[in-house]
Amino acid sequence: MRKTELFYKMDKDSIPWKKTDEGYAEFWENEKIKIERGLTIDGYYISGWLYWHINHWNITADIMTDWGEIVPTQMVPSLRDNEIILNEELKIAEKERKGIVIMGLRQFSKTTMESSYAGRSAMLFKGSQNLLMGTAKDDLNNLTSALDYGLLNCTPYFRVPRISRDWSSERVLLGLKNKAGDNKVHSTFVIRNTAGGTKTEKGAGVSNLKSNIWDEIGKDEFLQALIGTKPAMLSEFGWRCIPICVGTGGNVEKSKDAKALFFSPASQTFIEHEQPDGRKTGLFLPGWLRQDCKYKSTLAEYLLDEKLLTEISEDSELWEIEISRSDKNRATSKIHQELEQFKKEGDLVSFNRWKAYYPLEVDDIFLSEAHNNFPIEACKDQKRKLETNKNVLYLDLYRDEANIVTFKYSNNKPINTWNVSAKDLQGFGKTPLSVFELPDPEAPFGTYCIGIDPYNESESSDKINSLGAIHVYKRHYKVGDQYSNCDVATWAGRCKSVGEFHELCRMIMEFYNAIEGVLPENEDKTMIQYILLKKKGHYFAKSLDLSKEINPTTKVNRTIGLAATTVNQKYYMALLVEEAKEEYDTIDEEGNIVEFLGVSRIKDPMVLEEYINYRGKDSSSRGVHDGNYDRIIARGHALTLAKYYDVTRPLESYKPKPKENPNQKKEPVIHSFFGNIKVKPKSPFSQDPKRRRPPGMHFI
Repeated sequence: MRKTELFYKMDKDSIPWKKTDEGYAEFWENEKIKIERGLTIDGYYISGWLYWHINHWNITADIMTDWGEIVPTQMVPSLRDNEIILNEELKIAEKERKGIVIMGLRQFSKTTMESSYAGRSAMLFKGSQNLLMGTAKDDLNNLTSALDYGLLNCTPYFRVPRISRDWSSERVLLGLKNKAGDNKVHSTFVIRNTAGGTKTEKGAGVSNLKSNIWDEIGKDEFLQALIGTKPAMLSEFGWRCIPICVGTGGNVEKSKDAKALFFSPASQTFIEHEQPDGRKTGLFLPGWLRQDCKYKSTLAEYLLDEKLLTEISEDSELWEIEISRSDKNRATSKIHQELEQFKKEGDLVSFNRWKAYYPLEVDDIFLSEAHNNFPIEACKDQKRKLETNKNVLYLDLYRDEANIVTFKYSNNKPINTWNVSAKDLQGFGKTPLSVFELPDPEAPFGTYCIGIDPYNESESSDKINSLGAIHVYKRHYKVGDQYSNCDVATWAGRCKSVGEFHELCRMIMEFYNAIEGVLPENEDKTMIQYILLKKKGHYFAKSLDLSKEINPTTKVNRTIGLAATTVNQKYYMALLVEEAKEEYDTIDEEGNIVEFLGVSRIKDPMVLEEYINYRGKDSSSRGVHDGNYDRIIARGHALTLAKYYDVTRPLESYKPKPKENPNQKKEPVIHSFFGNIKVKPKSPFSQDPKRRRPPGMHFI
């Protein structure tokens, strides 16, 4: 039998288990070196963690009995392509001294990996502290249970006794008590719960970190706590440990921090990977890595197929190492079939949840499973198009010396973070108006409809993260207008003072000449009062009839704006979803019919971001929005008014002004006290007017 470097493949009868066995110290010291430094087999480097994981760590896993029953048993983890992917990531992290952020499918064995990694560190490095962070108690319990099991059942030579055993406390000590009862601490586990992101300093105060594990990062805020651990990782040689942040899809309603880190890993010195669309993200583990779609192969074959090695000799041990690898086509097909079944059943909640559980694209991870009827895939496609083909002006509005609203081009950019917190707002400058089309000078009265979601707090606090939002919607009035039935301008942010926001609303109304075209949410009356005091109330739509059109039994008698009632919210949400799903077709340059959805008319990527992340409440709740969706509210009001005016004030009778022929001779015009008089040919007025003045005619 060929001599192997892998412990799990060795003849167990030949291993020196007892101290009295020949070669005991040499053998186990060699195993410890492999766990510490890793080893290279015929050109392929297996990291210290991976060697430990598949040779000396123990887990509970399912096996199939001879009589066909699935039962749990204790075993060393088998090698899969999942572990090789993580091994490659660790190699980069250790070389570049960078962190790792992983997001992807359910059941890729993240808990097994996390516990194994932390267990190795605590066993190997005497005097080390090993941090386990989470945002929820249940997730930490799962992690510490797996860790406890692995520590008790790993290869006996590497077991370290526990001084303390209470994993519900914030510290568990490995080591021994001496005869005097004093603790001889080998290493320490520090277990911290950020309590849903509220305890941002939970990571501070630790020192000499050798492992730094963050579990289920998609479930709540954690970034500030992560930053708090950075001083404990720093040494004169750089980071002394690799922070590993892991999350899965399907429960990401509070995933703002996870998205920020995953889609901008370099900002926190984490490894980044380029996606097919050019975006830089953390490590994405797609749904086709799922457990039930793997087949047996050899490590050599896998490494060659994945181009991790270019050649392997025929007598290499790599050909004898078994690996379970993913059947990508089979798994992808199975995922599509499962999703199609949910779609046929009309179960959108399960459809989105399953898509997040087994994501095929990075954006699938962050799908919300609850009450989102927008066409999410189409929204994501349109958002990607807008991000690569930007056609927008950023403007700052101001009043000139004649008190006319005009603009200058702005160097600032709009807020590009959804569900922004009050702290995040401090990082943005003055928010410009995003303009997709400047005011149309030919537009007839009633073309522009403006929806406003106002706010009335001048100062933000940790609990206030709502934005003011303004959307200018252009109704259809002429054929061939690419901005018909589109937002032509959007704004979302928080001004330095609420008064500044109110004045911005007024300037946008005047800039687009939206007389009787403004429909705000009227729960906040301060903006409405401001506009009325400025004698600009004629810009507000008379909304009492509209409110009764939406809800004939309403008791609301407000003449300006829409109340934030459940009925009104459901009404404009239905309009937004209907518009997004509406089917259109057009003729391309080659004469082919091209079909598209209404969502392609949306020009603001952050509106699409809110569509993608939208989460509604169940039908028994008051209100329909389970979160802050300021842009959706503003756009919903604009669309509500536009659709109402399409019925009550149609623009179909509009006739464009005839274009002047530059070669056509213009008839002379006399400017008189009675008005402008066109002079016909051969008319006495065509002569010198000073010589042929009619009685009583005074020239200006």
